[in-house]
Amino acid sequence: MYECELTFVTSKNYSLRVLKRKSLLLAITFILVGVSIGAVNAAAPKTGAICAKLGMKLTYSGKTYTCIKSGKKLVWSKGVVTVKPSPSASPSPSPSSSPEPKESPAAQPTPKPSITPAIYSLTSQDQFNKSVDCKVSTKLSAAENYGFPRASSLIPTLGERRAIALFVYFDDLPFDPKQISEWENNQIPTFEKYIEAMSYGKLKYKIDLFRTPLHIKKSVLSYNLDTPHDKPMKPNADFAGLIRDAVAVADPLLDFSGFEFINVVTPATDKIGFEGAAGTEIRADGKLFTRATFGGIREYQDDPKKKIWLLHEAGHLMGLIHQFDVSADWGRSGFPMWSAMATGVSEMPEFIAWEKFLVGWFDENQIRCINNFELPEYTTQISSLSEMDSGVKTVMIRLGTSEILVVENRKSSDLGYLSKAEEGVFVYLIDANIESNKGAAKPIFNNPKTRMLSANRAVFPGTLQKGESVSYRGIKVEVLDSQTNGDIIRISKS
Repeated sequence: MYECELTFVTSKNYSLRVLKRKSLLLAITFILVGVSIGAVNAAAPKTGAICAKLGMKLTYSGKTYTCIKSGKKLVWSKGVVTVKPSPSASPSPSPSSSPEPKESPAAQPTPKPSITPAIYSLTSQDQFNKSVDCKVSTKLSAAENYGFPRASSLIPTLGERRAIALFVYFDDLPFDPKQISEWENNQIPTFEKYIEAMSYGKLKYKIDLFRTPLHIKKSVLSYNLDTPHDKPMKPNADFAGLIRDAVAVADPLLDFSGFEFINVVTPATDKIGFEGAAGTEIRADGKLFTRATFGGIREYQDDPKKKIWLLHEAGHLMGLIHQFDVSADWGRSGFPMWSAMATGVSEMPEFIAWEKFLVGWFDENQIRCINNFELPEYTTQISSLSEMDSGVKTVMIRLGTSEILVVENRKSSDLGYLSKAEEGVFVYLIDANIESNKGAAKPIFNNPKTRMLSANRAVFPGTLQKGESVSYRGIKVEVLDSQTNGDIIRISKS
């Protein structure tokens, strides 16, 4: 209609006025269209709606949305709240107690512009796999291994439990009061403290002491355990017989039905060259015992470094092994310092995250499992493994049927001292098909940051700090930031 009207206009001035009206109308139209397009682009993407490019991110109203693959489609993920590191507070000057003379204000230097800290978009829990998808399997038949499923003969690792310590002597080896005092003052308190703290209160063990010395009316040599500690056992060594005889002497005096495992403690002697964890089949008061510890106190008495002897041996009763390769050349770094299972004098006795996963001490929300890379990268915040909180404790990246990469965060705590240089993110490979002492756990590290100990012995944490990263078989683990409530890490696949 408007263009038709222009066709029949004969006045030049009128034509110009009409053309100006047309230009104004077109300009307004373009502005309205531009506003409409901008409003569409600024709208939050709808979860599940189609998106254009895998890995594309859009931040809107404090949340970040990621384009992910769902089946054969690319769709928007759920919005994830962004995390902004808090900047360090500048120290305030102390007020002066005496007045200062007034003077002309000196010219102040122009302050440097503040640097806005990075904002990290954390991957939501529902974009990770369930923890069951990270339960790698093993081909090993031994009950003690680092895979799933776990053997039914192992001692319980959840709930409130009890065990018993029996103190025995022999015709040719008299009772020593240190048998009781060493356990009462060192072994038991250390064990009970670490078990409750490491399990976040999910397991509490009370070790009862049966204080009456038990006389086994035999020679201590009758068990054929007198081989030196660093030599193989005799073919007829009978540690099971020692445990069985101790229970037989105690049975008329003690109700065994409430205990989960037995500890048989002998005096210090070179006539028993072995001590440790043992598999048994002993029934007492209707209870079948399949696990026990045995041996003389010579191995650990009066040695502050060996207060974790019982903790270490009980770990074996839970199915844990010596996870590092004891025969490897650790000359560059020293032996790994983590977990009572590494050695009987571990610098950091708290179990590693994989060991806690094996025995069931994590809640589902404390685990981030990656079974396959559906996203180009995953970012999460992990809190200290020692902290009794609900934060994420470990990220696990499954590499195959029996292999998995594990990430955890280590800070100094009541469970072990670490310097600031030793704190950080620990990355290691678990291969559940590798036996005890041969490297079922393999640290992945760049800088060993060795700690020298007495007798020219060294240990190392192999941890990563802010700005550091390691790569293994195409998987990259980066520490993006270190905060008071945990480190922010990114896992990506190259």
